[in-house]
Amino acid sequence: MDGKETKQTKTSTNFFDSTTSIDSVEDVSKFDIRNYMNYDLICRMLIQHPTEASLFAITCILINEKINDKK
Repeated sequence: MDGKETKQTKTSTNFFDSTTSIDSVEDVSKFDIRNYMNYDLICRMLIQHPTEASLFAITCILINEKINDKK
């Protein structure tokens, strides 16, 4: 890094500042979309709708795989 570049850092576990993108985070851990939503709350709300709950879980898995493949 030269003097003009600034290191982009996470502000907390689940929040990033406006200049940070998923690709620019230096953390080597796998991306998980469920960390950016109230996944447990959504699953509890969908407990009476198992088809929608399954589709939601599969969608999260597909998003994670797609983003982690681009890393």
